[in-house]
Amino acid sequence: MKPRKLKRAYQKISEYEKWPIERINLAAGGFSLMMEEEYQEGQALCALFLMDEQFVFAQAECIFMESNRSDSTSIGQAKRTAFKFTAIAAEDEVHIVRYLMNKELELRTLD
Repeated sequence: MKPRKLKRAYQKISEYEKWPIERINLAAGGFSLMMEEEYQEGQALCALFLMDEQFVFAQAECIFMESNRSDSTSIGQAKRTAFKFTAIAAEDEVHIVRYLMNKELELRTLD
């Protein structure tokens, strides 16, 4: 029975085409996004990004989570959460910088 559970869990992870798409604000030093899940400052996570058909893996730490606003007390409301990279391969960091530079150039050519 246990291998089946592992297989089902692995299939969800391995089929990245089915992952939810999140819009993030990405920088060489970290990223931020809107999320409902609660994180505490200092809490760590592993991040996996798919950029230009290449995966980028990093470890990151929460540095900021938007506090509850008095005008929005509903449960499950997305909050801006920011993470800084704590461990990332040099080639992945370079890939992020190149990706961001290419996106900036694309925006400038549209103007």
